[in-house]
Amino acid sequence: MCCCNANKQASQATVQDPVCGMNVDPVNSSGSANYDGKTYLFCSAGCKRRFDADPMQYLASASAGTSVCCSPNQAIGAL
Repeated sequence: MCCCNANKQASQATVQDPVCGMNVDPVNSSGSANYDGKTYLFCSAGCKRRFDADPMQYLASASAGTSVCCSPNQAIGAL
């Protein structure tokens, strides 16, 4: 199971977490960030911290089709 809030009941409309690529229910997201006039939602506080530290890294990787897992076993580094 992922570290993300998979146990929360999701609504039918979801958005993609720009850090890990998971589908996120806007009602039950674990946070949001505004960047360059757009609001991004996150599956976990860890994904939001990573995005806040370097938004362009994740926006560039999202457009390239890559993602970073938000596994609890993966080190977050200095965040």
